[in-house]
Amino acid sequence: MNPTIRTLLMSAMALPAASIAQSLQAPDLHPQGYTFIYGVSNQQPEGWDWTNAFSLQDVALEFLPADSTAYADGFSNADFAQVVNAQGTQYAYYSYDPDGMGFWGGVDANGIQVIHPDEIVTMPYPFSVGDVHQDSLSFVFDAAGDLVHRDIHLTSVATEWGALLLPGELAFSDVMRVETEQLIEDSAATIEAGLLLVTTAFWAQDMPLPVAQIYTYSEVAAGDTSVLFVGSEFMLETTMSLGAEPLAKRMRAFPNPAHDRVQMEGEPGQLWEVRNASGQVVAQGQFNDVVQGFDVSRWEAGAYFATSGNQTTRLVVVH
Repeated sequence: MNPTIRTLLMSAMALPAASIAQSLQAPDLHPQGYTFIYGVSNQQPEGWDWTNAFSLQDVALEFLPADSTAYADGFSNADFAQVVNAQGTQYAYYSYDPDGMGFWGGVDANGIQVIHPDEIVTMPYPFSVGDVHQDSLSFVFDAAGDLVHRDIHLTSVATEWGALLLPGELAFSDVMRVETEQLIEDSAATIEAGLLLVTTAFWAQDMPLPVAQIYTYSEVAAGDTSVLFVGSEFMLETTMSLGAEPLAKRMRAFPNPAHDRVQMEGEPGQLWEVRNASGQVVAQGQFNDVVQGFDVSRWEAGAYFATSGNQTTRLVVVH
């Protein structure tokens, strides 16, 4: 795990319980975003000790500034995007303000965009133990030429506060357990479907996503509910530092996101290097002119960080 994150978490574990307010406030998120690795399982751990949970598959996801993603233009109200490369790249877009965390829709692995006309608030701020939150949204979107009317109804209850223990000695002392039911109903000329998502999520202060959650997906049809699948996911590692320097204003890379080639702008004579989200150097050189061009067609899709001197800029590669 990233040493900076580990230090922060273990310091939090040393705080006396009475010093921690049992309430989630608006998070202070790092402007460069985060890269997380979650373990995914078909089991559903109980309680606050998940140290024996096992992962069937480790999934890396990036939580990036929305304007650095391929579909930024359609989600101008979002601040960050969750990007997952699993059987195709999937995007989910969120906004954060002092009143709550809003969900603005996303893009599935087939490239179908579901853009919300308004946010559905998934987490209000502040949110305290015993609070109940409800929100709903109704809208129409185009799914491959088929107009679909979607209704979303969400209810969340903050049930308790505690310390969550995860595999690999990862621990969060400052965690709220939230029970949520979300019903999504779609109707069109060729579609009539309902999906019920029931989750138990563990939210830590200043983390943009749950650090662990249990979920059950069920199909709802003609008044009957049938379980489709159950599972859980839990954070295993983060590879980005909360103490990193902010993005520089002068140095930049374009086009961004990039597909095949990138032009990077910097100071002539300065050395530069590009690292992936795990910190590995994937390219390096020296600016012979203001603009340096290079090929990224063989790079894996994801976020990269270009550094020259004390300046850093983010580069996103998509294929």
